Amino acid sequence: MDEAVIMRADAFVREHWEAFRPLVESALEHSLGEVSADFLRKRILGGKAQLWVVCNKGSFDDLLAVAVTEVVDYEAMGSLRVITLGGVGMAKWAQKLSDALELFCRENRLSRIEAVGRRGLEKKLDYLAFRPVYTVYVKEISYE
Repeated sequence: MDEAVIMRADAFVREHWEAFRPLVESALEHSLGEVSADFLRKRILGGKAQLWVVCNKGSFDDLLAVAVTEVVDYEAMGSLRVITLGGVGMAKWAQKLSDALELFCRENRLSRIEAVGRRGLEKKLDYLAFRPVYTVYVKEISYE
């Protein structure tokens, strides 16, 4: 594998969205349908979400992963929430992405990074100093 490059790619959304979309959609396949790729694109373009790209040698032609984040303002603190993360070879670039997100947090005076994910994510994030804090339970409401 070549050297993975992490970059904030908000400015490239209009021109390169079709390259980013499949990885965003692959992450959304594991969600409960709360948001769509198009909704996230609009949030990024509106400055309400951030797009992070992991690629080889800084080329959008060799994407490894795409993450979408948003800043959440709680009463007591600000947090960077990872909305989606889709890609391949996570073990090879996860530390670099974590470092980039931490730098963004420091620059924006945010207190933490948070993510909601499937059970298997816990094992993948453990070595990056993430810890499970909540379990989210969902009950769908039927209107039939």
